[in-house]
Amino acid sequence: MNKISFYLVYIIIVISFTKGLLSILGFDEVYTQLVIEGLIVLFFFLSLLNSIFKGKYIYYNFFIMLMLIIVIFISFLMNNINGLQLILFIRILLIYYLFLYALLNIDFSQENINTILKLISVLFFIQIPASYIKLFLVGPIEYYVGTMQVLGGDLATIMPLMAIAFLISEYLVYNKIKYVVFIFLFISIGLISNKLGIIFYVAILFCLMSYIYSVKMTRKFISFVYIKKLFALVLIFGIIFILYVTINPRANPEHKVGGSVDIEYLLNYTKEYNTMKEKGSRVDGDGRFEAPLVALERLSKGGVFNLLFGFGPGDIIKSSYLKFKNPLLEKYRIGYGGRIGIVWLLMQIGIIGLIVFLFYHLLLFYRILRIFLTNNIDKKYTILNLTALGFIIILFLDLFSYSSIFINVPGVVLTYLFLIYVVITNKLKYE
Repeated sequence: MNKISFYLVYIIIVISFTKGLLSILGFDEVYTQLVIEGLIVLFFFLSLLNSIFKGKYIYYNFFIMLMLIIVIFISFLMNNINGLQLILFIRILLIYYLFLYALLNIDFSQENINTILKLISVLFFIQIPASYIKLFLVGPIEYYVGTMQVLGGDLATIMPLMAIAFLISEYLVYNKIKYVVFIFLFISIGLISNKLGIIFYVAILFCLMSYIYSVKMTRKFISFVYIKKLFALVLIFGIIFILYVTINPRANPEHKVGGSVDIEYLLNYTKEYNTMKEKGSRVDGDGRFEAPLVALERLSKGGVFNLLFGFGPGDIIKSSYLKFKNPLLEKYRIGYGGRIGIVWLLMQIGIIGLIVFLFYHLLLFYRILRIFLTNNIDKKYTILNLTALGFIIILFLDLFSYSSIFINVPGVVLTYLFLIYVVITNKLKYE
């Protein structure tokens, strides 16, 4: 059973990372997604069988997840939502967590875990040449994000950030400049897709992860070592920032490769882009800065229940089987900014649902941080542990300010959950 489960996980991850490539080759993404979900469900049932044979079932944060399921069903029962919408919502939000609970209940060997970690590393690094091939074939556009996705350019920011979290961990532990070079290569994936946000998120991620690492190493909340490292980071990212702004036509006033570095222009452009004022938008919440407040205003108009439990799971899901092509825009007049994860959650399961979902990941962060600060097993485990913390930081940055990639893109969510599993099970083995 363990061998079958290992191959299932292997196949699930490979398909998740090649979903875009398969689409280009003619495989419908809808069916590819169904295959991923079907394999996850099969893997979950194998884990249940394994648990029955062992007479023990391992879970983590199960009661928080149960609370989330209860909130979803309360919202479903009290809103005008049909069964199909509920199923579509569960498919997006919850099915990947079956993967985590299945992992916790299958006795993978260390060799199996290392093999899958190597696979994930290779699949991430493949995104670099795939992005440059795209650059040469179709030019610098948002679409065709490595091998993972055809449409939806937000992945070109979040996926490189995950690889960069691992590289930051390696840099902090080994202090070798080659990791900074690789970081720049992954930043270039965002550049190729005309993304500006990645440079700011990398700076935030680097500062937070290096601070966490310095606390572990010095046992102090503020240390001279961290301040020195921070100055070095500022210098490194200052150089990367200048190069990025110069190369990216969207980031400089001349709108060309080789343009000037104009901070005032960049700040104004960022503000206008995230409020959509440069487009003269008449849709409320078209910018990322405004969308959460607009979502809360829409919910409050529906009454206290809608504010707490949302308009129902699946209410803003896009599907050819449902009435609206873009329900968030057509029903609530919330535009581009509605892609932010907290808006997606708020509109469907309300403030309570959002809080429970975020609390689930906060508990993960707290547990992994405790493991990180109190254990000194080996350098490899330290790197994986710090990377897992970096992933959770990215998750919160994504949900609150950028997109819902950490909710609905299988390659991202499954990589995140697999690393959570690795860190937790390593801790269990060494206890």
